[in-house]
Amino acid sequence: MRILFLSAWFPHPVDNGSKIRISNLLRALARKHDVDLLSFVDSPPGLESAQALASYCRLVGTVTRVPYRPRRLRALAGYFSPTPRSLVDTHSPEMARALAAQMAANHYNLVIASEVGAAPYVAQLPSVPKVFEDVELGAIRTPAGSSSNGVARGRQWLTWYKTRRYLGKLIHRYAACTVVSRREFENVREAAPGFQRVEIIPNGVDVAAMPHNGIKRPSNVLIFNGSLTYDANFDAAQYFLTEVWPLLKLKVPDVRLQITGRVDGVDASRLLRDEAVTLTGYLPDIHRAVAEAAVCVAPVRRGSGTRIKILEAMALGTPVVATTKGAEGLDVIHGEHILIADSPADFAGQVARLLHDEPLGRHLAANGRRLVEQKYDWAALGEQFRRLVDSVAGG
Repeated sequence: MRILFLSAWFPHPVDNGSKIRISNLLRALARKHDVDLLSFVDSPPGLESAQALASYCRLVGTVTRVPYRPRRLRALAGYFSPTPRSLVDTHSPEMARALAAQMAANHYNLVIASEVGAAPYVAQLPSVPKVFEDVELGAIRTPAGSSSNGVARGRQWLTWYKTRRYLGKLIHRYAACTVVSRREFENVREAAPGFQRVEIIPNGVDVAAMPHNGIKRPSNVLIFNGSLTYDANFDAAQYFLTEVWPLLKLKVPDVRLQITGRVDGVDASRLLRDEAVTLTGYLPDIHRAVAEAAVCVAPVRRGSGTRIKILEAMALGTPVVATTKGAEGLDVIHGEHILIADSPADFAGQVARLLHDEPLGRHLAANGRRLVEQKYDWAALGEQFRRLVDSVAGG
């Protein structure tokens, strides 16, 4: 079977959650089918990326992304459009032309749109089975947000209403869609009444690439693994350093923290500075850093989806302390797989508890690894996605 995969993210280098998901799905499809990739990029990919993708994509085409500029005239005009203004502002005629050319030059049995940034283009295609991969409404599910400003709350409500309404109509142009969690499943059911083909395919990890020997180095090093260029991650790091870190230092004076991930264009001066806190920037081998840490912290308060950073830590045998929001979408139990804490005092207390209680750490590490092996291994999740695709293409 011949498949075209239109992606909002270019999947190499594999350095964020969306790219991890996309690259694993592409690999799963390529085991049985011929897959072509057409993707947005921020800059032309290098030779290394081209070589990496050649191992599982037959053809690779790219289009430079139109950046979202909320004060641009087109974005402001989006206030009066039924389409969310971020999509109005970033619409790419070049991508529409590239997709049309790709369809004219090839016979595809099925087309996949990955994320909302790709979905409007594929939705226009006639007479070909289509799958909308990773529908996400959770990020705007609570329209009031956390803002105390009435105008801001009104804008948030408008964003929620328009996006929900827009995606509800868009989804009906597809034969099937996927979501990452039960919560997103319910969101789609509400937004698109009557749409039947919704499948939960959670985020996962490549378990085989993350061996865990069950032994952790005694250490007081914490790790927060996530790009600070993503607003939800920056907010989490800022919250942890401002409200949790001072309380934790009182309990564990020699504790240290590594914050990994990209910081390009981020005002790091907004983060509390402490000589015990290191901003590493992007690490090519993040798995080693996570495996050598005593605790992985995920003090997330915003965003949606499932946190691949938590799954990776569990796969590597590193105990996790997360907020309820951070653990959202994961089938975890407090005290069995991870520790969950939502107030600054409780979060600091749970981290200190783990640093002082090695048997508890080993208990969480063993159970976390087992859970990932059973429910979040890309080897099984990729096959689940391929079966869905085969079913849709077969009618």
